[in-house]
Amino acid sequence: MTTTDESTRAEHATLLSAVHESVRHHGRLERIQDRTHHCSAVICAIGGSATIMLIVAELPNDWAWLPFATALLAAAASSTALILDPTRKARTHATLARRYLALEYDIARTGSDITAQELAVFRSRRVHIQNDN
Repeated sequence: MTTTDESTRAEHATLLSAVHESVRHHGRLERIQDRTHHCSAVICAIGGSATIMLIVAELPNDWAWLPFATALLAAAASSTALILDPTRKARTHATLARRYLALEYDIARTGSDITAQELAVFRSRRVHIQNDN
């Protein structure tokens, strides 16, 4: 075995590990963005409903701030969701995770018989995915 073969195999293992970590990373980010969206929706629903109930209930003057506070909370949550757009980000991360997973599959499928040319193609595909990030 030549030094080039050993270094190619080492690069193969390193690339496979890095791509695997990218799959896990984008999966985590997808879940975080989905949770952010769901929490925001729950806050908006509860805040909006509470505001309506508090206004209808005609609270005494000591509690007059409560409808304003719940409306403010609902407005802040919905504005944050509109600005940050967590659902779009979650879909982006899901797409990136799928692309990295396909690359990981192709890299793993080549096994230890990888050539330097195949390794260059895999590196190029990884860079292409990273640039779409």
